[in-house]
Amino acid sequence: MKKPRNHYNSFPRQSLVIMALFAGTLILVSLFPWFDSIAAKWGIAAPAGHVAWQTGLGAGQRESRKTGRLLLVDFQASWCPPCRLMDRTVWTDPSVADIIHKHFIAIREDIDSPGGKADARKLGVQVLPTVLVLNTHGNIVNVAQSMGPGQTRQFLTQSMTNAELLGSGTNQ
Repeated sequence: MKKPRNHYNSFPRQSLVIMALFAGTLILVSLFPWFDSIAAKWGIAAPAGHVAWQTGLGAGQRESRKTGRLLLVDFQASWCPPCRLMDRTVWTDPSVADIIHKHFIAIREDIDSPGGKADARKLGVQVLPTVLVLNTHGNIVNVAQSMGPGQTRQFLTQSMTNAELLGSGTNQ
């Protein structure tokens, strides 16, 4: 007499395959910055950013008060794929970089650094990437998350308009 086949015998094998695929995906995501550096060495990555990023929100706010320019703060992390995508597509766009250089002080905050984590908490940043525009008084004028170059140009011009309406920031 033939023993009936148990359909659940293959379940552990299927679940192991699914777990292995999930673990492999996590490993690839964690190595994403490493892949970027390899691509840059081989010349297949986008050129380095055209935006001249500064670090330190406090120093940026002091310069903003002194110059009257708005503060553009990009909260990002090395492990964040949308952040790396913005590095390759948005911050390397010459028209975006031109607007930033003329009207903003560009600050980049790494969410994994102690200072970046504290600044993100203080400004209510919960999603990466988050781009904030602050006026000369340190008040938030505009907020956006992941964007393309066209959306970023609109965001920057809208931020300048908002700051003018609030009566602070922009020395154009």
